[in-house]
Amino acid sequence: MKKVININFQGRVVPIEEGAYETLKQYSESLRRYFAGEEGREEIINDIENRIAELFMEDLKKNPGGCITDDVVERIVASMGRPEEFDGKHPSAPRHEAPPFIEQEPAIEEF
Repeated sequence: MKKVININFQGRVVPIEEGAYETLKQYSESLRRYFAGEEGREEIINDIENRIAELFMEDLKKNPGGCITDDVVERIVASMGRPEEFDGKHPSAPRHEAPPFIEQEPAIEEF
């Protein structure tokens, strides 16, 4: 059986497995490193962590008396994206390419 601890995350008491907490902590630290040079970084990180806390609460409502597991944290991190994926340079990041420009003859109207 895995050790469960209670943490205060974004003003919410969250029962979480110790390993899941370590994963969450590493993710939060990676966000802080990624946004270190950004103006408003604390607000950005706060918004992301707040959304994670909301997802934790949704999971706990589905599983009363349960706790946040490694699988839950991994699923949430995967859905939110890792910082190295944010800039689109990561091989698994989706590529958004503009459709190719199609050249057409200009429309000429005669009067």
